[in-house]
Amino acid sequence: MKTSLDDHQELVFHPDGMEWEPILDEKIGQYLFDKKLIDDQKAGMVVNFCRYPAGFYKAAHTHTCSHGIYVISGKLKTETGVYGPGHFVWHPEGSLNRHGATEKEDCFFLFVTNGPFTIAYPDG
Repeated sequence: MKTSLDDHQELVFHPDGMEWEPILDEKIGQYLFDKKLIDDQKAGMVVNFCRYPAGFYKAAHTHTCSHGIYVISGKLKTETGVYGPGHFVWHPEGSLNRHGATEKEDCFFLFVTNGPFTIAYPDG
């Protein structure tokens, strides 16, 4: 599947027909799940559908870019609140944040970055 924006062609995705890719979060020893839509190396932009299983909660971390989470179903839990479908939560570049699903239900969301994406944990 084509995921780059480099040839000026419209991209169309139907996520229901895509398989979930399991991604181990080694810091917490749990899996999250991903459907990669766009990974534009030139712009550094990433757009993915993601699913945090119920109870999944990332350790405090930072990123080298800003990123946003648009909640489609379930609830996104952050240090500032719990956000349901239709909420868009933006994390500025370099901000320390934690996010995940609530204990009772999976959180399905659209994940977007505005630059090259890396993750760092302040405690190593």
